[in-house]
Amino acid sequence: MFSDDDQEEVVRFVFSKEENVELALAVMAAGQAIREKIIREFLTKLEDELWRRAKELGESWKVVNELSKDPFKRGLGLYLVKEDWRETYWVGLWSERGEARDFVLGIWHEGVPQGFDGGRIREALEGRVRSGITNDQYPFYIWADPYRDWADEATLSGLVGDRGSQAVRALSDTTLTIAAATEGIIDKLVRDWLKRPQKE
Repeated sequence: MFSDDDQEEVVRFVFSKEENVELALAVMAAGQAIREKIIREFLTKLEDELWRRAKELGESWKVVNELSKDPFKRGLGLYLVKEDWRETYWVGLWSERGEARDFVLGIWHEGVPQGFDGGRIREALEGRVRSGITNDQYPFYIWADPYRDWADEATLSGLVGDRGSQAVRALSDTTLTIAAATEGIIDKLVRDWLKRPQKE
């Protein structure tokens, strides 16, 4: 975030007065609390934006913000979902590593086998978002670059103020694009999944 020259200037300022040293140490001690406040406020803005824009997709969409409970826990997300999907598919943002690192944007599924969509989800997103990855949990995902690592100071500072508004817009744009492009496909996948013969 800072160049070597910037850091030297900060160090000179800190050691120019005794009270500056005390203030710098207090800021360092409060570092995690400051980081958490930035992230929680950003998540609230992103959630609000998703609720507002989900209406563009229709009334059946809702927003779920698990990340607000613990933004540093691995696997929690902030996502869009339809009640009809019966907790099988979600579209949104997830932390893959915890500690607010390695965020991905995409579609996550649970309970349906890998490849159940036959590649239709990924195909529907070709040319609409960056080239995506598929694995056993995600029929499609991309790294949330340049907002992938919220532990990085430069990324963290980009979640505040005007740059934070740009980040909210970028993440919500991608989420809405993914949801709009795949809604019909996922609707059909869920119907097919629910119609499958049940084992007794």
